[in-house]
Amino acid sequence: MNRGIECRSEGCTNEVLFKTLDGASGEAHGRRSSSGRSPLSPADRDSPLGRFLDQTNSIQVSPYCRQHTCAHFHGDERCLHQKPPHDTVCAIHTRCPVPNCAQARVQFLDPAFDPSSKAIPRYVRLGACADRPKANFCQARKLSVLSCWDWCRIDNGKMAARLRTAQSSARVSGTAAKIPASDSIQDQCRTRGCRTIVEGKFPYCTTHIKCGMNVCGEARHLFDKTAEYHAYCVDHATCVAGRCSAMKLKGSPFCDGHTCRARDCEKRASSQPYCGDHGCAESSCLNPRAWASNPDPQAKFCPLHTCRTDDCQASVDRLSIFCTTHGCSKPKCHQETIAETLCIDHLKAQYITVGIRQGPGS
Repeated sequence: MNRGIECRSEGCTNEVLFKTLDGASGEAHGRRSSSGRSPLSPADRDSPLGRFLDQTNSIQVSPYCRQHTCAHFHGDERCLHQKPPHDTVCAIHTRCPVPNCAQARVQFLDPAFDPSSKAIPRYVRLGACADRPKANFCQARKLSVLSCWDWCRIDNGKMAARLRTAQSSARVSGTAAKIPASDSIQDQCRTRGCRTIVEGKFPYCTTHIKCGMNVCGEARHLFDKTAEYHAYCVDHATCVAGRCSAMKLKGSPFCDGHTCRARDCEKRASSQPYCGDHGCAESSCLNPRAWASNPDPQAKFCPLHTCRTDDCQASVDRLSIFCTTHGCSKPKCHQETIAETLCIDHLKAQYITVGIRQGPGS
């Protein structure tokens, strides 16, 4: 098999996965999209992935096989991170998508998996962690999970029951449905464990409406779009990167656009998705560095820009597999060097040529 289309996961010899803009996907067996594409350049055609590269991006190739490709590779996000064989997503997408939530998405055994088989167990994940509410609560309030989970969690389903009653009454009377008031729920502070009666239409008491920053007595910032309160006031809730006015992430001084995407990293990422410690050292590359259970501190590049030779962390260009030290020196050859900066095929050819020139008995 051409090593250029081998899965980048260590020890895996499966072929990489690709997808087309029309949604089709599969392994790189030479299948091509039926959509029109412009011709490949000579440099791209001679590369290991040449027949799968396209200047129109109608074919997008994953660095990994189907077993190691994150499920988010198939969406618009086009995730290129490696996932373990038993899971459906990479480590980054295991996190709950609800803002400021550090929990993992719920994972359970795939119902289609046969426990009696000797195959690796397969697990699937829900869209959020176990702390998120059931969907029917949020549908009753006509709000999304992202803006509704905290209220529904406190309400414990009572809001849904009151809304159904109000809707039934509205159908009989022909008026618009209104949710009946409930002093035991609506008039209490929304902070978990706090039973203080709130004033007016504020959802929090005078103690819990204050900014979470020590010594700051300003009110917490209110999001206009979701009508939810941030944990801090507007001064302490905004990103500290330059003139950015976006809300910063929990535990980070920066917003989502200026925070490194690596797990548990709160460092600033300016024009790249990752900070200098986690991003590929190739200036034009947006991918993260190669990661594993025990990351190599010497690794400076992503898998696509790292030499494939064992224990070599040198960089390669986008059309090569090996660095200049470990790659064959012959033009358009992408094999690993064996001796004298040549691969085994060119080394044999050189010795044959030398033998012919010297002649028999020389």
